[in-house]
Amino acid sequence: MAQDQEMIRMDRAAELLFTDSSKNFSDLKSREWNATYLSVLAIMGLAVLVHGSTPAVSGSTPAISQWAATVLMFLIFFCHWITTWRCEKNLDVFRTRVKDLIRCHFPKESHDFFKKKDFGDALVDEGSISIILYGSTLITLVCGLVVVW
Repeated sequence: MAQDQEMIRMDRAAELLFTDSSKNFSDLKSREWNATYLSVLAIMGLAVLVHGSTPAVSGSTPAISQWAATVLMFLIFFCHWITTWRCEKNLDVFRTRVKDLIRCHFPKESHDFFKKKDFGDALVDEGSISIILYGSTLITLVCGLVVVW
């Protein structure tokens, strides 16, 4: 009897797992965007450093060499790519988990909220968002290299 009182109902467990997955989902998307912002800012900063402290004054010495800036830019881009890729892989795990939770533990009537027969449509397609995440850093890298060289 005491064990029954300690256990939570299945619908409450599914709700808690759904909430947890949603929070993890949000956290991973936030990390992706933060990685993108930081990468873009770092690449822009390196491009500025190559031109010295006062780029308008001819003869100013650069804070770092063009080659060092180029290597660092590619390193930043590579780290951004790995971070975003790992977040995408983790998001896939949570997408699958959310689908399984709802498919198995939520009543069929709740599936009507999504207005489609296939429950996989409950989650949005993030294709264009991912393109922007990867693309904005790539574009910044290319522009930064043009500025440096």
